[in-house]
Amino acid sequence: MSAEDSYDKYYHEEDKYDQENPDHYDPYQEQDYGINDNYDDEYSHDYEDRNEEYKTNAMNINHDEEETSGIYEDEGENIEEEEYHEEERMEDREESLQQTDKKILDSEVGEPSLEKTVSSQSVESQESIDMVFPHLNKKIDKKKDHNPYKVTDPIVTGNHISYCVSGFDNDGKFSGSRRYNDFFMLREALTTRWPGIYFPPIPPKKHVGNKTSKFVEDRRYFLERFLRKIANHDFILISEEFKIFSRLNGDMKKSISNLPRVTPMLILERLKNNFNVSEDNPDMKLTESKVEISKFNAYFNKVVPVLEVLKSQVKALAPVTQQQKDVYLEFLRMLEDYEYNDLAFIQKLPLQKSIVNSKSCNTIKKKIKQSLSDGTNPFHDLYLWCKGEIYDLYAMQECIQSYNTVGEEMYKAQCKIQQYEEDIAKINSGKKSIKNLFKSSSSKQVDIQNLKNAIETTETIVLNYKKIINILTVYLSEIALPQFKEDKIRTYCKVFSEFSMSEIQDSHLNVTFWTNVQNCVTQFGF
Repeated sequence: MSAEDSYDKYYHEEDKYDQENPDHYDPYQEQDYGINDNYDDEYSHDYEDRNEEYKTNAMNINHDEEETSGIYEDEGENIEEEEYHEEERMEDREESLQQTDKKILDSEVGEPSLEKTVSSQSVESQESIDMVFPHLNKKIDKKKDHNPYKVTDPIVTGNHISYCVSGFDNDGKFSGSRRYNDFFMLREALTTRWPGIYFPPIPPKKHVGNKTSKFVEDRRYFLERFLRKIANHDFILISEEFKIFSRLNGDMKKSISNLPRVTPMLILERLKNNFNVSEDNPDMKLTESKVEISKFNAYFNKVVPVLEVLKSQVKALAPVTQQQKDVYLEFLRMLEDYEYNDLAFIQKLPLQKSIVNSKSCNTIKKKIKQSLSDGTNPFHDLYLWCKGEIYDLYAMQECIQSYNTVGEEMYKAQCKIQQYEEDIAKINSGKKSIKNLFKSSSSKQVDIQNLKNAIETTETIVLNYKKIINILTVYLSEIALPQFKEDKIRTYCKVFSEFSMSEIQDSHLNVTFWTNVQNCVTQFGF
């Protein structure tokens, strides 16, 4: 089964599930996870009515209540003084943070590791937040993408979507507009003309729902992922196939069809020039390598079902998590309104002496709101990771199938040799057939010589196929599969390091905020 067939089967199953379960969460669908737009209007009139009532009641407060308010004013002065010192301390921390972040940026250090994140939790609350999560500081963009290989700016042009593609090859910088089909033809050309070599996957074709903003963005992500992965291999960047893609001039399909026909000799030459693998390997080494290759099928059958279930879980969690963020933002806003309209009257406190609206809480609250409304969703990132892992596994399976196809082609060539030898034997035996019934003796000798030439040519092809198989066997077991496994481990650690950082960040901000709330409440002496 080809890569296209595998991907199409995978997506058809997804589409079928979507049709049978129309109510399930789907992050590709355009959904509104926000609060009802009429929510503010519904409550704004209620607040106005209550404010009028508060003003009327305030005018009737007796002398005893005014004396009691003096106590609150004294306590409020103490709170205000404490908040003034807290503000000074936070300004000092901010200055220290800027100096530290400048050093980090100058040295081009990336995001802090999980180990550093955990160890920094002992630092004071505000300082630790800024040091552990510097990307919250808008003055310094710590997540700037420095990778030169990019797929950006999807634009709908007629029935198609084009992307701005840029990067470098051995001829220098390239950039231009490319469609999904250009990526598809590039990968198809690579897998066809480099049999048995692993190439990263691209997202499969999808004809239904391929214009939604979420789908377009996810496809852009996977196309960029593909471009960056192949850019790690110099032999791809200098290949004829990639040059057609990067320096596209005219019809890409026609340009690829004009490339020289791939022969076993050409394949062997490419492998010998680009991979440091001998074509002559001991039988024991080849046997061990084939065992390692066969293990992948068992691994594939075990891990793909697990990833499918995990993908379904995070797909359901992604919109729920976003909805929870929106509701939590509304919850904080309601607390602010409550203090402003209710507690301000009940305790006759000015706004700056309240609890949730205190200066110390407002500082953390701004960061919470920024974190919740920054548009990122760690569960959607996990969803993309799951899909990418599944794509990679199918791509490796396709690579091994292509390797097996080389063996099948060699077997066909061996069968041709056997057939040629049988034809020679028939002619020499004098057996008459429709082909040689009316042929002269000299004509038969010409046929025998042609068959011998065909045998010689085919034997060369078989020999080249054997060398190709020897190289590919060692390549898969000692290069492709080890690199594949290492990439899976590295990606897994990176994804869950970022996911855990995001969860720690949200938890830390919430803990700091509610700790400040508790401190403010304690100062009232209740």
